Amino acid sequence: MKKLIPALLCSVLATGAFAQEAAPQQAEPKREIFRTVEQNPEPAYDLMAYINEKMQYPAEAKKAGIEGRIYVSFVVNNDGSISDAEVVKGKELGHGLPEEAKRVIMSLPKWKPGKQNGQAVNVYFTMPLTFKLK
Repeated sequence: MKKLIPALLCSVLATGAFAQEAAPQQAEPKREIFRTVEQNPEPAYDLMAYINEKMQYPAEAKKAGIEGRIYVSFVVNNDGSISDAEVVKGKELGHGLPEEAKRVIMSLPKWKPGKQNGQAVNVYFTMPLTFKLK
């Protein structure tokens, strides 16, 4: 029994001595996002036609007769893709309208990116979407 305890202790210590430390997690570099740029991003297609085709009036909002404007903020990335969509005004309308506005914005095809000093950059953009019953 006396030999078992030191042997067990040695194996535990040896295991710890040779275990590799996990590499420290490197933080991703902070992504710079501009609010104003020399050249604003713009869609490379008819934006209103796209939105009118893709937007679906939520049944719950239609039934409740809810109309209004939802403002969605998003980032046009330096490759023209859309990310980080967030409803910044109009959440109180509810009934699925904010979710639908965000869905449509996130489905947008690539834009021509904004430019600063001749370089494509990430740019915040805010767009109003109006829900109006016919």
